Amino acid sequence: MARLLIADDATAIVDVLLRSLTRQGYAVEAVHDGASALVRMRTGAIPDLLIADLTMPILGGRELVREMRGDVRLRAVPVVLMSGAVPTKGALPPQGDYQACIGKPFALQELLSAVQAALGESG
Repeated sequence: MARLLIADDATAIVDVLLRSLTRQGYAVEAVHDGASALVRMRTGAIPDLLIADLTMPILGGRELVREMRGDVRLRAVPVVLMSGAVPTKGALPPQGDYQACIGKPFALQELLSAVQAALGESG
């Protein structure tokens, strides 16, 4: 069972993702900002995948990914980003540092497909 960590400050989105991804058989945890996600990954079990919003308080998705790629323990964790706005090139981490960026609102199947692809699972 793959372990997923969600980092998003929108409680409604977190609730939907927790229910939906748990129903799909994933072990899912959630935090509400990038700094908490970084602390969780550095002090707890490393997730098999991070799903993160680009715009969060304290530490946004771009900065979170930069911190992860600079940490030898977290460098290989795949990342699926979410954004409520069309991200500009400067808003995204460097290409190759994340596996997908999904626009909000999104269809659950779109996110699930991105999660499966990032984990190397066949849908």
